[in-house]
Amino acid sequence: MSEILLDYPHKKQIEILQNRKRFNHVRCGRRFGKTSLIEYLVSPAVEEGFIGIWFPTYKDLSEVWKHVKHRYNEAIEAKDEQLKQIRFIGGGLIDFW
Repeated sequence: MSEILLDYPHKKQIEILQNRKRFNHVRCGRRFGKTSLIEYLVSPAVEEGFIGIWFPTYKDLSEVWKHVKHRYNEAIEAKDEQLKQIRFIGGGLIDFW
């Protein structure tokens, strides 16, 4: 499996990543970098983790779903387009709601 390169997070994204807990609610505006922040939150799930991500609308979910599928393509074992779940080679799982 090749290495997955992510963009470096900016100051506020780092603050969110350092202060994350079991359940997190993040409210941020346009151009904050929510999709790239999700990439950082997804990376631990690649190795035997479980991540659930909730979106207020299907449109928001589908855009991020396509982006994550593309970014982590090399590490994906299986994906379910109907349930919006991605299972990784390392045993991790992401569930999009």
